[in-house]
Amino acid sequence: MTATELHQFLQKIPEKSFDNAKEFEHEIISNFVKALDYKDENLFFEHVYVETGHILFQSDAIVGKNRINRPWLLLETKYRTNPPENDPKFVRNLFSKIFAIGNPEFLIILSNWKIWYGRNEDTIESYEFKKMEKSDAKEIYSNLKPPKSLPYEMYINQELEIEEPFIEANHFQLNLMEFQTKLKKMKAASTTKEKKETLEKLADFLLKGIKDIKVRERNLENRSSEIDLVAEYQGSNDYTIFDDYERFILVECKNWRKSVGAKQIRDFVKKMQNTKTNLGIIFAKNGISGADKGSYALREIDLAFHNHEISIVVFNENDLKNILKGMDFYDLLDKKLFNLRFSK
Repeated sequence: MTATELHQFLQKIPEKSFDNAKEFEHEIISNFVKALDYKDENLFFEHVYVETGHILFQSDAIVGKNRINRPWLLLETKYRTNPPENDPKFVRNLFSKIFAIGNPEFLIILSNWKIWYGRNEDTIESYEFKKMEKSDAKEIYSNLKPPKSLPYEMYINQELEIEEPFIEANHFQLNLMEFQTKLKKMKAASTTKEKKETLEKLADFLLKGIKDIKVRERNLENRSSEIDLVAEYQGSNDYTIFDDYERFILVECKNWRKSVGAKQIRDFVKKMQNTKTNLGIIFAKNGISGADKGSYALREIDLAFHNHEISIVVFNENDLKNILKGMDFYDLLDKKLFNLRFSK
């Protein structure tokens, strides 16, 4: 895309209408990254930074070689019905915080009236879309266009040192050494069969760590499709997040080099409708894609929730790394379900 086309896209942002902040986030980030000539496979939404089992920060999206390498771009969105008269004070503080945690090459904040970007809190550039000149768009494109190669250096060490060998929480228990072994096998898998089996075994291991959850079937073939895993909630004397859903949980595993697209989400929703289930979990190594022929994978998840009362959550490789660092899988699942229900 040319700088002129980028200019036209950015100028039209204030005129667009969105149902909510999440729709704005995915449509604007996907199209902005595409306008800068990045590939879909290098865009990852909802990237979480964790330290000692606690979430430090969750970015709206990153652009990088994958979720493990240092990001080249880190993108945040700020959607408001009525833009403030002055630049919000959060910008400089947000730049300082994010560069300390995630160390991207560039941080970009996209609102529905303005863009901010820079390499640190002292080099912030900003432009109002309605006042933007073609020369401004040309400068943005020149600064943010893809480098010859995306960073190879690791954000998370490949060989994580496990401080505690077990996670022992109210609803979840996990042998971290065994989990690490399964995670390494998943990453090392080369054939299609190996990739499928190693991720399914890892998902099986995680689900069995949740109290009162049993993996009932693997690779179950029904009349119309194959289901990777069927988990069963067996009930509890205490209230759990599973009490809000049907007895069975469908699980899909995608150990792909590319992200899962909107079509795969729609196919999964169809499987859930056919089996009368309303809670689904997708383990996708590279998460879900930003755009798929004008449709958004996350938007399909949002539509499934609002139109069919079906809840789908996605766990990517970054989530699995965070579990290895001590995060409770049950708590992470709870957080994702909460965000699905109450997303802005």
